[in-house]
Amino acid sequence: MEWGPRTCLSYWGAVLTLCRWLSIQATPSDAAMTRLWRARVDAAPTWDHEDPSQLLSPAEISILEAAALGRQHCTAVRAAWVACLLGQHLGDVLRLCVSEFYIFPEALAITFLEGKTTRTRGPYTLHVPLNSRLGQAMWYDARVAAAHRQEYIYLSTVQGQAQSVIHAEREVHLRMPFALDLRSLRRTGLSRLAQSGTPLEVLLN
Repeated sequence: MEWGPRTCLSYWGAVLTLCRWLSIQATPSDAAMTRLWRARVDAAPTWDHEDPSQLLSPAEISILEAAALGRQHCTAVRAAWVACLLGQHLGDVLRLCVSEFYIFPEALAITFLEGKTTRTRGPYTLHVPLNSRLGQAMWYDARVAAAHRQEYIYLSTVQGQAQSVIHAEREVHLRMPFALDLRSLRRTGLSRLAQSGTPLEVLLN
């Protein structure tokens, strides 16, 4: 599989962000590489000229969280908030099934079996503290989905899975009062995790 210039720029930006948080000194060649990929992005034909290397601002994260945790919250927006905090692809979070959630005394274990990341590295499990706002929200969402006999927690598959994911992603765009590049959700989450001291091997695996 050959990555496009936007994907390469996005991952290169993630690497540079991790280096900054780890106090790794940048070099002139790093800047040259950034200019090279930006030039290739500008030259690539596309309908989307948003910058995939842009992180969400604290204000935008607050807006996303408020929309996700509101009483009348949209399920797709809730999934976007989860993706941002976990540093995951939105599509991967949308494909989470009720059966992939396991409750432990102090943590919620979420096993990712479907999605973009699992296609390249296989299934993996993340642990979220149960007493955290994220852990409480996700456990609540899983219980609601189970009570309604839904297979997926954040996705209605009436239109089929692939079409439902596209619909949910469009819904997130419509609900946010700012221009949101969905790819920035994962990068923002990874940057925040790096800032909190999460080990590099955890972020890159």
